[in-house]
Amino acid sequence: MKMKFEQPAPAGTVFTADAFEGQIGTDVPVNIEGGSAQTGRLVAAKVADGGQSVEMTIDVDVTIPPYGGGSFGLR
Repeated sequence: MKMKFEQPAPAGTVFTADAFEGQIGTDVPVNIEGGSAQTGRLVAAKVADGGQSVEMTIDVDVTIPPYGGGSFGLR
């Protein structure tokens, strides 16, 4: 499963445009709420907002249990 998220730069700093080029393809730690710590592979990283954040895509081998219903009109 590919997961996308945005990570802000540390306060008072900005990311350079090529800040993550050397890390594409590396394994990174991934914590999924309610699950155990896992490892994923960084497949893309795009510096955004003039260096204020980075948009990351990580490929994680994770199984999500089927939803039991109750919300979103599912039964």
